[in-house]
Amino acid sequence: MEPTSDGQGLPEPATVLGAGTSDAAVLLALWLVRRSFWTLVWAGIIVVALSGTLDAAEDLETPTITSAADAREVVRSPQALLILAPATRLGSGWLALLTAFPLARRFQRHADRETPRTGRHPAAWSDRWYLVRALRDWRWTSSVRRLARQRLGRAGPPIMVLDITLMVTGIVLFPVVVAVVASRLA
Repeated sequence: MEPTSDGQGLPEPATVLGAGTSDAAVLLALWLVRRSFWTLVWAGIIVVALSGTLDAAEDLETPTITSAADAREVVRSPQALLILAPATRLGSGWLALLTAFPLARRFQRHADRETPRTGRHPAAWSDRWYLVRALRDWRWTSSVRRLARQRLGRAGPPIMVLDITLMVTGIVLFPVVVAVVASRLA
């Protein structure tokens, strides 16, 4: 796969999106999980404040999970959303890096045609790491996400609505959190 450009030297969004619908679906699913972070954080703080555990500082300690019963208790606790939020952010980021890795390998092969070096060379792995991170970020741009939604056909518009909803709730819930926490602490 050779990088293509739009005639002005700028790469096309299709360059970083795999053919077919599977890569588009994975990309958008990971984006939506990432986008849900702020909604989960603010909703978690609201739940903790309304449940009264904000007053009890000992309940806000990091839970210790040693059995399935402990795990069920944590999932049912008011802090579950606060625990889930960073997991969504970190998990989606790492999975997005993994999905960008095969693409980075193809780009690197294309770029290294002129450079005689083996895959065992440390610079090759360093370059691959930088390329994977850049491709992950590039794949999360609005133009690539728009192309991914187009490739999904009828599923594209509902995904866009969900994306906008998560973005708006992440913004709108912040003043709600401030109001709820202020009323509970007053």
